[in-house]
Amino acid sequence: MKIPVVTLCLAFLVATPVLAQDDDIAARSIPDKEAKVLVSDFKKQIKASKKSLRERLEAVQTLGRHKNNLLVRPLLTVAKSDKAKTVRQEAVKALGKQPPKRARPTLTNLLNKSSIMKEPAMTAAIVRAISNNCYDSRDWNKFQKMFSQAETNNKAVDAQRAILEAAGKHKEVDAIRLLVDNLDPPQPAWVDDPSNPPASYWEARYKNWRKWNTQVASSLYQITGQRFGTAKEARAWMEKNLKKSVKEKKSKKKGK
Repeated sequence: MKIPVVTLCLAFLVATPVLAQDDDIAARSIPDKEAKVLVSDFKKQIKASKKSLRERLEAVQTLGRHKNNLLVRPLLTVAKSDKAKTVRQEAVKALGKQPPKRARPTLTNLLNKSSIMKEPAMTAAIVRAISNNCYDSRDWNKFQKMFSQAETNNKAVDAQRAILEAAGKHKEVDAIRLLVDNLDPPQPAWVDDPSNPPASYWEARYKNWRKWNTQVASSLYQITGQRFGTAKEARAWMEKNLKKSVKEKKSKKKGK
């Protein structure tokens, strides 16, 4: 007996866990008394639903709709140890909604232990959680290194995009050079230079670039207020204005 295609599609949708699209919904601050009850229920639910991906996701999402320092530890445990990547990533998102002073050391520690090459989706989740909740300009150095590490990793496109998004969102002046360097399609400066990497290197970089290059231009605009057609045009602007932007950034830091 043939099963209609529509029936198969519906069956697939029912069987597939769906992550709630609540990233932009602010978590509700709750008192310690309510948080303790939530944590107790959460631990019981996680333990009872080890074989159910959907139930574990729902448990994490429920915790993520609330904000309290006491929620950080159980979320961290799930982020580090759950067997499902989707559940770990959801726990990181929930950590990104917790009180910044408590969440920041937890998230930065996770970032330091993460590998953009081995688990790029997890890295993307951590970068976005930090960016949305507790970003500090000191984070950019780490973000930039991770971005460069993944330049030929075609599985790390979203992680690179998350880093570019953070640069623009926080108007990170220190990101301008990286953004300008990635404004044009990647190619060797001198085609005939024998020390150039092989063609496969440039192909891999181009595959990533074409998926996030519009974000490069967008982040540059957020930081500089300028729209550039080429990297050459952007560098000409940098020569005239970058030192001024850096001085303004330093003066703002002193004023804090």
